[in-house]
Amino acid sequence: MRADVSGLSGHGVASGSVLFAFDGESIGVGSFSLNNQGTAATARGVFTIPAGQHSIVAQYLGDSSFNPNTSAAVPTTVLQASTTVGVVASSNSNNVAEGTSVPLAANIGTTSSGLGPSGTVTFLSGGTPIPTAGNPVLAEPFNGNGNIQNGTFIAAQGLARLNTVLPVGQNAITAQYSGDSNYTGSVSAAITVNVGADFVFAATGPSITIASPGGSGTAMLTVTGQPGYGGTINFSAASCAGLPRESTCSFNPASVTSTGSTTLTISTTAAHSARLEGPAGWTTSLGATLAGIFLLGKKSRRRNWSCLLSLIAASCLITIVSCGGGSSGGGGGGNKDPGTPAGTSTVTVTATSGTLTHTTALTLTIQ
Repeated sequence: MRADVSGLSGHGVASGSVLFAFDGESIGVGSFSLNNQGTAATARGVFTIPAGQHSIVAQYLGDSSFNPNTSAAVPTTVLQASTTVGVVASSNSNNVAEGTSVPLAANIGTTSSGLGPSGTVTFLSGGTPIPTAGNPVLAEPFNGNGNIQNGTFIAAQGLARLNTVLPVGQNAITAQYSGDSNYTGSVSAAITVNVGADFVFAATGPSITIASPGGSGTAMLTVTGQPGYGGTINFSAASCAGLPRESTCSFNPASVTSTGSTTLTISTTAAHSARLEGPAGWTTSLGATLAGIFLLGKKSRRRNWSCLLSLIAASCLITIVSCGGGSSGGGGGGNKDPGTPAGTSTVTVTATSGTLTHTTALTLTIQ
């Protein structure tokens, strides 16, 4: 806004300040000093006048040479600004598990640099408001700003959020902005949120007890498909996590479709002796020695029986050393593998069907 103050007394150019007001009230942007040409203008522009019919005046506050004065009213109409609204869902909206809360957000866009849009946003599925507490949602306004002198403008905007559980199937989600006194309402384009039927995975018992290492134990696992679920879960040794050392798991059957059960078997290993090199080592060493002697000429074999005996003795010594030299103390050179250790651990079994994953945990005790 701009005001020109003209002096009629020949005292020169008026000085002082000008205050702009509308509808008899100060606009609230402060007073502006007259320049050396007797004019004053808002430095950045005014973006907060509400929509509707207004009467704007400039009030000259006077100086030592000129009396205060008020301009004639200038009728001004401020129209409601248009809006656009876009709705977004969580990043995994194409694969949402049944019963999962889905975050929805509506972004209200404007071309205004004034007050942010308020009012409400209603989220709809298939054109019907989602029956969730808190829907519609109050829009949170974010004010814009601008500068008419350098042409810099930041548009106002609004935001509304809703967390909701959607039914199984394809859900066409839209958002409807109600508008407010400054902005017109708008409706978003639809987005699709796919909710897949889920399943429940559980163990019939919380624990497995095995009497001693080397034994095995079982537990029944059940898969219960929810309405519409028809997926297949494949089980393997990789489905178990947290097994103790030298133990394995298996499933019978190895897969369940839609609804059913499988028996989990955990097998352990008893303590046992470690495998040692057998007589084959002696045979190999001795055979190599005899082969070397055979390669000697006939004459050499007749003349060097003492050499033959020495080589055989050396071969025997090498073989004994390679077997541990008859190890000192404890069991004639053998090593003991303790097998699966006794104790308690938590075994987690994972069931996966497409993007759906569930786990159940069992306490494994080996006595």
